[in-house]
Amino acid sequence: MATKPPCLPPPLKPPNDMLVGVLGGMGPSATVDFLDKLTRLTVADVDQNHVRVLTLSDPDIPDRSAAIAGQGASPEAALCDRLRLLERAGAGIIVIPCNSAHYWFDALQKAVAPPILSIVESTLSDLSEAVATKALIGVLATPGTIASGIYQRPLVAAGYVPVVLDQPTHDRFIEGGIRLVKAGHIARGRDSLEKGLRLLAASGCTNAILGCTEISVAFGLETESQGVRLYDSNLSLARALLRRLGRIPRF
Repeated sequence: MATKPPCLPPPLKPPNDMLVGVLGGMGPSATVDFLDKLTRLTVADVDQNHVRVLTLSDPDIPDRSAAIAGQGASPEAALCDRLRLLERAGAGIIVIPCNSAHYWFDALQKAVAPPILSIVESTLSDLSEAVATKALIGVLATPGTIASGIYQRPLVAAGYVPVVLDQPTHDRFIEGGIRLVKAGHIARGRDSLEKGLRLLAASGCTNAILGCTEISVAFGLETESQGVRLYDSNLSLARALLRRLGRIPRF
């Protein structure tokens, strides 16, 4: 029997003075994209009405996909160390704009007292509000995120049908596009990702999760491409954060 995606926690109080910790650098452009979307979503007419944010952008954290595949060092210790730095600096809530890092979510939350807002739950919450169950949902993400199943499992539990491109096609168009974005070739990366989206559309998918925040960089604030509705994990995380802080997102 299908179950609804987990509900996001209720808003924290008070809403306006909590310091938000952002653990980023995975990659750096994805962190900037998250902060930009958070700012654009915030209803504010002066600087002082925006969210207080402390960002730690550390690109030295070991590669998450390589670790999940058993081909590299685990980033868990480094992630926990950086989270503790944010905690000691006064963060009352923490976000991590990197999907593959959420493979270690339970261990990361145990490492610190401030709540960590899940990018996966945030994205699934947005999707479940707009898409009826039994729908095909494309998942665009790094090989590590795909292999971990952190999106596929809750999608199935909620009554959706996750769709992932076959590995050679995924590696060529999705992982290839992600690598291009990481290297600063955003237009070329987007072109590669759009080819993957066209294949998903041809398979019957009309909705897709952008489950890598580099893909979020490529598509910006666009909500549709190649006939597929896009659910951007960075945008969903920013929206969920504002709601958790007791604010109403601009869109």
